[in-house]
Amino acid sequence: MLGQPCPDAEALRQRLHRAITNSKAKKYHGSSEHMNELPPLNEQAKAYLLAEPSPFLHYDSKTKKFTLDGADPAWRTACMKKFDWIRRAVDQGAKKVTPAALALQSDMNEIEGGRKEQSLAQHVRELQQAGHSESDLAQETVYEDYGATFSWRDLFHKLCFEQMVASFDKLLDF
Repeated sequence: MLGQPCPDAEALRQRLHRAITNSKAKKYHGSSEHMNELPPLNEQAKAYLLAEPSPFLHYDSKTKKFTLDGADPAWRTACMKKFDWIRRAVDQGAKKVTPAALALQSDMNEIEGGRKEQSLAQHVRELQQAGHSESDLAQETVYEDYGATFSWRDLFHKLCFEQMVASFDKLLDF
């Protein structure tokens, strides 16, 4: 260390002994079958599912109601903390990202392996280029999976549920 005298041989030996003891306790050293042991899969799944923030965040078990409104910014923060892809989408999309758009993206990732669905604007352009009239377009039905009232709280619970379902077979405690 800078500005301090060099430790003697005994101090170095003790420091090395502590370092090796700590490394062995953390299973960094030892026989190959004991190195970097992971907990059983069901314990890993439990830890993953119960990682904070919990799905029961802002829930009062006595009144059986959520203590925060669905539009409260705390839900957006919880989504970003628990789901990295949400944090990246929000960071990259600034204020344009809505819970409904993220929910739809989650659906598309699950259903079609991440392939983006054709936007309505693209669909209309294709119909117009194919020689269809406005009356043909007026007959098109537009479905909306997640309406304008879909909140950050709704998104948080949707994603927590999907996470639980995806890990259900690994969680042998049901």
